[in-house]
Amino acid sequence: MIYKTFVPHPALSDVIECYSYVRSAVKTPIIQTFATPLLQTMAFNFKLQPGEYVLRDHTDRLDKVAYFFGQYTYSGSLTFPNEIDVLTIRFKPLGIPKITGINMAYLTNGAIAIEDIWSREFPSLYDQMKSAASIEESVGLLEQFLIRKKQSVSLSHRGNDVLNALELITHTRGNIRIKEIRSQTNTTRKTLERAFEHYIGIHPKLYARLVRFNAVKNFLDRYRFINNLTPIAVDFGFYDCSHLIEEFKRYARYTPRGFYESTLFDDVVIQYE
Repeated sequence: MIYKTFVPHPALSDVIECYSYVRSAVKTPIIQTFATPLLQTMAFNFKLQPGEYVLRDHTDRLDKVAYFFGQYTYSGSLTFPNEIDVLTIRFKPLGIPKITGINMAYLTNGAIAIEDIWSREFPSLYDQMKSAASIEESVGLLEQFLIRKKQSVSLSHRGNDVLNALELITHTRGNIRIKEIRSQTNTTRKTLERAFEHYIGIHPKLYARLVRFNAVKNFLDRYRFINNLTPIAVDFGFYDCSHLIEEFKRYARYTPRGFYESTLFDDVVIQYE
């Protein structure tokens, strides 16, 4: 298996977190599981072998060459055939709107083919990327395209309100009242909710809950300390141990113990944190 990561061009540092590339040929399909990560991505499938995007209430067949994926609000999985050649772009918050201008509410718990957004320009870009001599050259071609797209899109001032709110939510690990966010960003409830829906795809209250869930999950990923969850629950702002377990089941489908004992999430499965 070949696995590579790349940092973005400085002109895209506020848009893209990183690039990752995987090429592999194995005997069985590859399942990529996710437990409601804070994640918005773009993915290129150079092998053109259809995969499946499985969420709680629907399954989508991924038979296009490239997709945008929006924010998840529950767990799911991506299944790839036994031969993959995939480039994934992980965006920073507001990254996709900064290059497309689209309303992220349309992408919540879903995916959209990139050719449906950039119908005229994308086929040529994809052909150049697929014909490139190396994955590094492919990424360079993509970055040139994305820089041009970023220059052609402008966000409203509400985008800055969302960025300021995200900073507050992240700094507090999701333990902040929406009223406090509104006060510090000088926004009304409806204004803040509409801005979040447009640029993130979900309301600020739900986003804060996902930040808190991911914070405690990342802690448990590192330490697997699940015998006594009470002090962890208190430290991460849950009412009690039962509240932590309830939230974990909501966003990971399992209790903490069940999650880490499940074979669905063992080391052979590619996972997003």
